[in-house]
Amino acid sequence: VAFLLDGLHEDLNRIKQKPYMEEKDNDCRPEEVIADEQWRYYCSRNDSIIVDNFQGQYKSTLICPVCGKHSLKFDPFMYLSLPLPSTKRVSIKVTVISTRGEAPPTKYCAQVPKQGTVDHLLGELGKLCGLKEDEALLLTEVYSGRIFKYFDDHSEAL
Repeated sequence: VAFLLDGLHEDLNRIKQKPYMEEKDNDCRPEEVIADEQWRYYCSRNDSIIVDNFQGQYKSTLICPVCGKHSLKFDPFMYLSLPLPSTKRVSIKVTVISTRGEAPPTKYCAQVPKQGTVDHLLGELGKLCGLKEDEALLLTEVYSGRIFKYFDDHSEAL
């Protein structure tokens, strides 16, 4: 879509002779004045139905960490890239095995925060499998039929 809009804008641009103008210094002027001035400059080089309907400006501010000088710029845009909303929780499949052999291995799907810890997973598993007060879970990672890792630090990220 961006390629199509850009191509249409170029083909429909009513400005054939694009004037050159130097940008003025932005010191001590209101933002509205600077934004309007930069938009008029952009429109003096770009005038099409695409600009009229699909383009705008966004404000960019930079501050020098050494001298503290502020630089303010209003840049044109035709589209904005926005991140897709991500889920806040993830599903982790776990098999619980009783050490006493009282129950067969049972598979659970625990919903935990995306940035969760081992403690989050253990808490959710405890609810799912009906863990009693005097019982505990030991979380391990199994790889190729063998215990690969013990999760003994409950604050560790998943």
